[in-house]
Amino acid sequence: RTPPRDGPSYGDEYLAGDPNADPSGMTNGPRRIIDPDARQIRSKDPAGEVSEQELEGKGDKAFEAANNAQVGALEEVPAAFALDAEIIAAVFGPDAGKQVLSRTWQHREAGVNEMVTALAQPQADANRSVKAVATVLKRLLEDKNPSVYLAALQLLMVLIAMKDESGRKVDSRAVVDASVVVMVSRLGETNARLKDET
Repeated sequence: RTPPRDGPSYGDEYLAGDPNADPSGMTNGPRRIIDPDARQIRSKDPAGEVSEQELEGKGDKAFEAANNAQVGALEEVPAAFALDAEIIAAVFGPDAGKQVLSRTWQHREAGVNEMVTALAQPQADANRSVKAVATVLKRLLEDKNPSVYLAALQLLMVLIAMKDESGRKVDSRAVVDASVVVMVSRLGETNARLKDET
């Protein structure tokens, strides 16, 4: 026999409104989208921007779109990170500093991607750019979120190829050497993709 319940159980919110509803919540109520990077479960209303067909057809991009719909505004940088924010902002603008130092992984990833785009152009002040990138890599190569870590690896690759306005390759060996030390420490990752990329 099934013991009596003292209170509502999973699925009651669906059954209360419709006796024919699916108590699993798979066909009624908000869909539950699993974010494989953040290891979080988020709800997305069926009437939202990301449809089931889009999720099936776009793969990772659909997950990204669904997660971005949940991202809030940029928060202010904590006082403890103010100096790092200034170094980054001096090259890439104030929003970049807030993004990279954000508590939200989507903001951090977006900030790094914007830096990668900016560094594709010759740098007017190469030394200042290297310092800003070094500040970011110092933090984000240790980031626990796989998407942010992979974005940081891309930033490192761009740094290695970076040129100044005269077309000369920028000396970034000190930053690369420091980054390699951190990367080696991550070779024990259980995530196969992270190990391969590292």
